Amino acid sequence: MLKKIGEPVPPKGIKLKLFRAPIYLYHLKLGFLLGERFIHLQHWGRVSGELKETVIEVIDQDKANGRIYSASGFGEKSQWFKNISKNSEVLITLKNAGSSSLTGDTGIH
Repeated sequence: MLKKIGEPVPPKGIKLKLFRAPIYLYHLKLGFLLGERFIHLQHWGRVSGELKETVIEVIDQDKANGRIYSASGFGEKSQWFKNISKNSEVLITLKNAGSSSLTGDTGIH
């Protein structure tokens, strides 16, 4: 049986900068270096209304239906998760093979 040992703590300081480094790979059109294991999400802040971005890990893909499955490392406490739960207007980039928009039902569970 699995035992929960504690709540994950969002990174701060230099650790936060390291966690955000993959975003810059996408800015430099080098997202392909991350392969299909990560996606770049651009979404709107639920409070600020500003464009936000994050890179998250892909857990599984259903290429036949064009679905990508991921998990939030901080659960429903993740800022990106809260943002897209409130406003599902999202731009998704996989590798650098173009972007897809997601609007309406996000399928968040």
